[in-house]
Amino acid sequence: MADYFSIPDTAIDPDAPLTSQLGYAWRDNCIAIAEGAVGAPRVRLPAFGRLVAGSTVKFSRAFSYAAAGVVFGNLPFIQFGTVTVGRTISAGAALIITRIRAGASTVITPGAYPGNISVQPGDLWQLSQSGGGAGTCTLTCSTNGVDIFPIGNDWSGYTTVNAAP
Repeated sequence: MADYFSIPDTAIDPDAPLTSQLGYAWRDNCIAIAEGAVGAPRVRLPAFGRLVAGSTVKFSRAFSYAAAGVVFGNLPFIQFGTVTVGRTISAGAALIITRIRAGASTVITPGAYPGNISVQPGDLWQLSQSGGGAGTCTLTCSTNGVDIFPIGNDWSGYTTVNAAP
């Protein structure tokens, strides 16, 4: 993690010299802000952009599951808005999306796929299936082009410009 360095006004005055120390601070501070370093300004939620349902796939991942009723994926959200959810799942099985919001669990599976589901920061989707044994499910989340910013390890397989580290 990069350290955050406070830059005094005297270092950026019109007649102040441009030093390598100042250059390093400019470079490292951007990284430190993104990483949430101690003393760094915090990124505010509106900076992530509001999600708007659409047809541009921003997340696509194949999951494997062993049995019905077992959670096989967790997707946490940090943005407000709506995503269009698509899925393919093994024959005989039905995808169940359970949203955990402020400690309350609600099944939010859309009636038809693709379907729109609203999200807000702190939402966690738990993915499970009913009606089948072992199999696979591919889940897609699409927007009107706004990027979905991943948090957590279950976002591996993220397909667009904001690839998970």
